Amino acid sequence: MRISKPLEKFLSGNREFVIAAFAVPASFAYRSVQSLNNWIYRNFRNTNARHTEAVKKIQKQVRTGYKFWKSMQSAA
Repeated sequence: MRISKPLEKFLSGNREFVIAAFAVPASFAYRSVQSLNNWIYRNFRNTNARHTEAVKKIQKQVRTGYKFWKSMQSAA
């Protein structure tokens, strides 16, 4: 697909306007999507809110496993 000569000449001669017309909205859209992603992570996926509960659960699992392991007799 070939661009017509007048259009090619216009785009080449006015690069700064073409870049501004495409790059600025693209960067704004990217920044908006990143902000939305950060907001979702902070509000819905933040693990700090349930950190204490998770630590207690893992500690209970370790203690239960240790008691079971300690009660086993060696094969020797």
